[in-house]
Amino acid sequence: MDLDVADIPEDVLNTITGVLVENGIAKIGANTRPPYVSVILETRGANGDEIYVGLTKGKFQYMDIDLKTNEDKGAELTTDSISGEFIARSDSFVYAKGRTSQQGFTLDAFKQFIFKGYTEQAGE
Repeated sequence: MDLDVADIPEDVLNTITGVLVENGIAKIGANTRPPYVSVILETRGANGDEIYVGLTKGKFQYMDIDLKTNEDKGAELTTDSISGEFIARSDSFVYAKGRTSQQGFTLDAFKQFIFKGYTEQAGE
């Protein structure tokens, strides 16, 4: 999975890539090991229903950093790129897809499948 995101929150990026933050310094080293994560992506179908794609187990690598001067033109928004590789988890599933127009589909059940052990938190 390759994602281009306009502004990945620093704490999220550090968490999913295994970056160690000490005293405000983000550190990547030979022993940096990102954790396994699960991902759900959402889009809208042609008929207006919501489509969900889930990846069950993967790791993201820290992205390339693109630093530019603004050359008196004003700040230009750049996207952050991050790559993840996903594998089968212990139940042999890697990928799942669901849509709100499918009979019996619920987002909560989809989250429970993708994020094993997931429970809805108040205010989510």
